[in-house]
Amino acid sequence: MYLSDQFRRCIQLFPTNVNFLALFDWVASNLRIDDKFRNVLNDQVLIGNQDSVALRVCAITHELGASGSTYSTAAAFSRALFDTSEAVGSSSSAWLWTCYVRFCQARAGGLPKDSAKRAYYRGVGRCPWAKGLAMEAFTTLVRGMTSAELKAGYSSVEVKGLRIHVGMEEFMERRKLEKEKERERQRHREKGR
Repeated sequence: MYLSDQFRRCIQLFPTNVNFLALFDWVASNLRIDDKFRNVLNDQVLIGNQDSVALRVCAITHELGASGSTYSTAAAFSRALFDTSEAVGSSSSAWLWTCYVRFCQARAGGLPKDSAKRAYYRGVGRCPWAKGLAMEAFTTLVRGMTSAELKAGYSSVEVKGLRIHVGMEEFMERRKLEKEKERERQRHREKGR
């Protein structure tokens, strides 16, 4: 309790200090009767002009930890990307959008269908300059994207003048071969049963 109270006081004095927030989260995680860290974030930290991308990342990290569920983590991402003012800047953070897309894809079974794909399109809309985010369609989301969606994504990257080191035809040919290999492996597994 003593450390929890001390770190809470430090956060009152320095609400944007990520180190105090992390230490308070660590101390408060041992006292999990109620979520004191979440209360401090909402009441003292994520308010007014002191709100920032780093503080939003602290909130997301907290939810990803032992205290949060898939839905509370998704809500923390939503608050960071959709509910903040333009002054915070998190809605135009390509890195945060990429993290959100990967989170949605990793938790696909616990979130609404196609949530990763929706997050991807919203992120690309907010960060059209971000090549890394645009390329998530070809890495993280490749299995859930249709050929037409991949071609459209490739074309939009080309139109923006971003450099791509692999041609679309070559990529689609490799994808087709990988799908054929996967089907062949599936047939062998079924024969072995």
